[in-house]
Amino acid sequence: LTPDEIVFDFQITQSDQGAVQGIYMAMPRKLFEEYLRVLDKRNLNPAKVTEQFLTNIDWLFQQGKLDGKRICFLEFCGKDTIKLFVSNHGECELLRKIHYENFEEAQKQIHLSLKSASAKSTNKQYDCVFYHGKIEALDQLTEALKKTFHAEIEELPVIDREGSLTNTKSYFSLNFLRKYNLPPHQLKYIHAGMNIVIALCMMNLALMGLQMIQKSLAI
Repeated sequence: LTPDEIVFDFQITQSDQGAVQGIYMAMPRKLFEEYLRVLDKRNLNPAKVTEQFLTNIDWLFQQGKLDGKRICFLEFCGKDTIKLFVSNHGECELLRKIHYENFEEAQKQIHLSLKSASAKSTNKQYDCVFYHGKIEALDQLTEALKKTFHAEIEELPVIDREGSLTNTKSYFSLNFLRKYNLPPHQLKYIHAGMNIVIALCMMNLALMGLQMIQKSLAI
């Protein structure tokens, strides 16, 4: 897709003289505007449109679980996808979506991701691994993580995504609505109002032109 056919937002998470790290999200503009029209038909004005996993991390941040710790957060969603986030004292070190075919592959990819993040970080120790959702052989996975990384394992049975979205305090600022401040139905009213103003201006110009012609003929 060309740039004008995409809605796009990004956020810088770390930067120094040698490199810049960050995340971005993008989707087809046509599809995004179709979603907005569905909401508009119900007279609903969206405040934020973002990736679901990011709202979960925002919730962790709002609960104070990222403060002063090096943590990993795993979300087991669906049968073949794991979402992984690593934070060190509030800074995002890794954000990854893992696709897998079986439990052995899933466990291997999680371990590789955590070791890779540790290798790049000055802090090699994980204080806690949070997880949400279920996966095959979950007990085996948590025991392996605890043994390998010497971290506490904590399940998050409930994540309040609605509360996360409505809370003004957030870890990630990505929002597709950043450039869509007005809902479509309000834009239609604004365009209609502008057309009326332009039409009145044209009528006024025509009237003034007619008056000038009449004065010229009288002279």
